[in-house]
Formats: sequence, C-alpha cells, structure tokens
Amino acid sequence: MPEIRLAGVHKSLGGRRVLDGLDLLVRDGELLALLGPSGAGKTTMLKLVAGLLSADSGEVLVDGRSVSSYGRSPAVMVFQDYRLFPHMTVEENVAFGLRVRGQGRRAFDAARDMLGRLQLSGLEGRFPSELSGGQAQRVALARALVVQPEILLLDEPFANLDPALKEELRELLRGMRSSLGFTSILVAHDQRDAFALADRVAVMLSGRIVQVESPANLCIAPAGPEVEALVGHASVISAVAHPTHLDCPLGRWPAEMLAPQYRDLLARATASGPAPVRIILRQDSICVFPDEGGRHA
Repeated sequence: MPEIRLAGVHKSLGGRRVLDGLDLLVRDGELLALLGPSGAGKTTMLKLVAGLLSADSGEVLVDGRSVSSYGRSPAVMVFQDYRLFPHMTVEENVAFGLRVRGQGRRAFDAARDMLGRLQLSGLEGRFPSELSGGQAQRVALARALVVQPEILLLDEPFANLDPALKEELRELLRGMRSSLGFTSILVAHDQRDAFALADRVAVMLSGRIVQVESPANLCIAPAGPEVEALVGHASVISAVAHPTHLDCPLGRWPAEMLAPQYRDLLARATASGPAPVRIILRQDSICVFPDEGGRHA
C-alpha cells in the first residue's frame, strides 16, 4: 500500500489561495481523516492527490513518485454528491471503471460481487434516480472499490446520511478496508465521522495542516482554540491503572471493558505497579443503562 506525501503545496483557484504551503504525510496503509471548516481546502487537496488538479508549486508524491507522472492515478475518489452516471444502471455504473480498463464481461461479474458485499444485491437494474441517498452513496463506494484501488479518497461520504446510515456505512468501510487493503484519506466536516474511522486526524485551517495526531491525542492536546472548537470538548478525569482494572471517580472499570489496544497500553503502564493515567470521556462514547438491580440508571 502506497505512502502519500504533499510537500510545500500551493494552489490557487479563481484568484484565491486555497492551499498555502501544505505539508502532509499519509503513511502506508493508513486511514487519515482530514478535518476542517468549509473552505479550508480539503477537497482541493484530495483532487491534487487524485490527479484531477495540478499544484501551482510544491510536490504531490505517491511512494516518492509525482502523481503527474502516472499514466493513470493510483487513487480513486468518491465524491460527496456521488456523481453516478444517470443513464446507466447500478450494475453498469459499478462496472464502468473495469470496462474502461478492458475487463469486458468480467467487469459485470466483479460489479455484482461488489454490490453483494456492500449489501446492494437486487438493485443491479435500477437507475440512480431510483435510489435512496444511502443506496447511492454505497453504489459510488462500490464503483470505487471494484477496481481495487491502491488509494481511496473519500470526500465527506457521510454528509447526506442520517445517523443510522452513517454507522452502517462506517461498518462497511471498516470491513472493506480490512479485506481489500488500501491507503485512504477521508475528508470530514463532522469530527465524529473522523474519529470513528481514522488512525490519525489531520486538522486543516486556511490551506495549511496545523496538527496531525491520533484521535485520542487530538482531544487531549488540541493545538489552539480553533482546533479545540473543531474536535469538540471532552472531559478528562484522573485514574489509577492496575493490570486488571482502572480506578477513577466514576468507579472501577475492568480491563475487559477496554478495546484491545487500550488493554495493551494498560499492561505496559502497570508493568512496574499501579500508575496514574488520564481518561478521556466524550459525550458520544457514554451509554446509560440500568444496574443489575434495576434501581438506578
């Protein structure tokens, strides 16, 4: 899976400076979320990586090679507005990329297989105008994934979906990423979308990257008030880590309640005995349920 690097990239559109000396590294196999307000230059950056635009200056490199030198960009982009061909059926839309690559009938076999994997079987003969927003977004994703891209670029893929469909599409993306393997950049306006999927989050303001961190570290130490406003507020509470549990003002949390990566961190932190730690609590990560006796929430 390729590495993506942007170094000193400038780009102006319509007389306005959109990217202003942008520097960014997306690691091999990483899913990096790009978070920022409207007009920050996020979609323009994606288009540069996809080869749809050229930088005015600076470099856009995939595995050390300029994107402009590729005959066909290794990146495939899924747009926020889907951009499905209205005169083609769902199956024809998904097969299009493979047919352009000379795959012939195999393109339709692969298209039907991908539609099945994205839970779209039975819609092959429909036209885009006959689809719901969630179905259209999954068709656009199927069209991108069926060509087995090395790089997948996602431009706010959750923007037009309700919360239930957002979570469904997130799960589909997690599964497809695990089974297919690709480097990906996800543009998000809502920090919840970014945090749900990303290995790291890059915050973009006024055409520059101002901070790149893991979601957890970004919550702990945002680089200034503008970044803090984007990532939202989280509560930080002190705790004492033990090999099998955490003790904090909210009670005792057994290690098995934690995700595997945090259980590993717990084991390392307590290698020499109990250790002070901090717990980051976001409101969308808290669930309320009755206790065993049913007397309290």
